[in-house]
Amino acid sequence: MKFYVTSQSNSGAFPIPNEGPWLSFFEKIMDSGHKIVSLEEDPDVIVFMNNHPQLLKKITREKSKAKKVLVLWEPIVTRPSNYGKYINKFDHIFSPSPLWISGEKVTYFLWPQGPKTRVNSLWVDWEKREDKILLFQSNKFSFTKGELYSLRRKVVKKCGDSLILYGVGWGNPIRITVELSKSLYRHLRFGKPTRFTFPKAIFVNPINNGGYSNDKMRLLGKSRYSLVIENSADYVSEKLFEAAVMGNIAIYVGPPLELFGIPKIAVQAGPSVESICDAIYKLRKNEFEVHQILLNLESYLNSENYSKMQNDRVLANLASSVISFVKEDGTSAS
Repeated sequence: MKFYVTSQSNSGAFPIPNEGPWLSFFEKIMDSGHKIVSLEEDPDVIVFMNNHPQLLKKITREKSKAKKVLVLWEPIVTRPSNYGKYINKFDHIFSPSPLWISGEKVTYFLWPQGPKTRVNSLWVDWEKREDKILLFQSNKFSFTKGELYSLRRKVVKKCGDSLILYGVGWGNPIRITVELSKSLYRHLRFGKPTRFTFPKAIFVNPINNGGYSNDKMRLLGKSRYSLVIENSADYVSEKLFEAAVMGNIAIYVGPPLELFGIPKIAVQAGPSVESICDAIYKLRKNEFEVHQILLNLESYLNSENYSKMQNDRVLANLASSVISFVKEDGTSAS
């Protein structure tokens, strides 16, 4: 069979990398006897990494025999077009969260995580670490209900003296206006009117703003805590595990971790400023809970369950699942 794979950000082809976890996705397809081709070579299967509505309409019109597979990488609050009116045009959908979409033609996969780095005696250097709470987050906006960007801004405004923020777009009226306009356009074009909401606490100037940093993992490894608020409370992304592998305890706002088979490797807070600030205060006073979470981290990062989440393994399995679906659906080899 001939496969065309789109980029996650646009409808252009996903370039086959020379190294890194995504190489395992393409190698699995090619090692199974299939080809990666361009759109002009009449692919049998078109794998959409996120929905690209204009390409979907073009493919539906011009290449009706090609199987169309959608792999979701963004929730509705971030990318409304993933869940627009054309989603029923796909033959199968792969999602990393059961809270994003459900149905007979949906298959779930694990969110790919980076390799474990520090997994032994995480508490040994605990007292040597800086007693800081880090938040890595650029200032973003969404007009779709369920967004947690507004909560981040509220927390920065209320508890900013307890946080060190790393990210861009804060306190810049011009950039904020541009980002608001882009987000509103996305919702008006692809979002559902019944899910409209207006962002809160739009203009916030952080007290402790470290600006952009490309040294996230080292900073996490030097500090005791971080605040991790997902874009929406319907999936578990890499943000939590970036803290976990560095022995950094996260105050986490997202879906219940047990729903995704993850033990207590963080302090889970509710989606409110009061719950988050309370969790921060109590954690700093509870050394027993700190040690227990670090023990849980060690155990989990050394487990087979976490090994299954390694990015190269997840992406290879995802490619296998796509191939299996297409074969079962009766697409002939080329």
